[in-house]
Amino acid sequence: MFNISVFRYEIPIISMSGKPTLREGYILRMQDTKGGVGFGDIAPLPGFSKEAMDETLTQITTAIQAGEDAELELFPSVSFGVESAYLSLMASRNQCDINQVIVPTAPISIPVNALLFGDKKQVLTQAKLAKSKGYSCFKVKIGQRSYLKDVAIVKDLAHYLGDASQIRLDVNRKWDIETALAFSKGISDLNIEYIEEPVNHPKHLLAFSESSDHPIAIDETILDLNNLPLLGLPYIKAVIIKPTLIGGTHACLELAQDALSNDKKVIFTSSFESGLGHLIIGHLASTVSPDTHHGLSTLEYLTEDVFQTPLCIENGRLQLRKSLSELVLDKLELVIE
Repeated sequence: MFNISVFRYEIPIISMSGKPTLREGYILRMQDTKGGVGFGDIAPLPGFSKEAMDETLTQITTAIQAGEDAELELFPSVSFGVESAYLSLMASRNQCDINQVIVPTAPISIPVNALLFGDKKQVLTQAKLAKSKGYSCFKVKIGQRSYLKDVAIVKDLAHYLGDASQIRLDVNRKWDIETALAFSKGISDLNIEYIEEPVNHPKHLLAFSESSDHPIAIDETILDLNNLPLLGLPYIKAVIIKPTLIGGTHACLELAQDALSNDKKVIFTSSFESGLGHLIIGHLASTVSPDTHHGLSTLEYLTEDVFQTPLCIENGRLQLRKSLSELVLDKLELVIE
């Protein structure tokens, strides 16, 4: 038997446009009669999640009223929050780190990539700062300007970073196949780890792979084409997993294992959840690909958080040992008790 409480948060973040905005979500607290307590982050991502904030709250209320034995089809963000709360409750019961509930030997930190965006000057400035902080893997958002300008940005970045650093590129499906191939040709002399979602429709991924030497990573395509058929395709080299969009912790771990068994690299990444969401995702990532750089430096774009002290990234590694007792629930709006 569980006692459920839900708190609403609004935290300011720096968006991909560089402008401050607010990120909304709910913190779900789950307590049992044995003294265990767990927390989950439910934060549908505007423009990407199918569910909206008010819909998630309605569903949480319905689920609580139905009871823990009810079989309900939950929205992905709700499923992630509920299963995260249960997972962290198990850690509370066993007095261990969250990831150790899944893999007892999981590490307490994981490497993460720096996130770079903007024009050439902004990208190089961000890269310089990130490199000084110990980052060795850099993800660049491109596709917002002419492909020739992006070619220039990536070339200058690669020249600055040198061969010791990894570079990842994310187009977010902004280009048609012709533009994507022209860009790829423009950086053909560079060693790029992968280009994420290089074309505006999944049907063009094969054509891109046949004419480009750059590996492909998929993100949105996972949701479009129902996961598993993609994993056997040889031209897909990496799979990006966003738990808030894919669903529960179990589904994400299952997808990760399927991808690894098909020789794909697995990268867990955030959807700009609160620090709690970043922490849970980091723990999941540490159990399946602890040596891979994951997409969780988005944490640095939160200008406030739901923790008393922010999560820490040291020398390009996210530190996962964090007490959930630091959550500032008394400063949040209690919406369900």
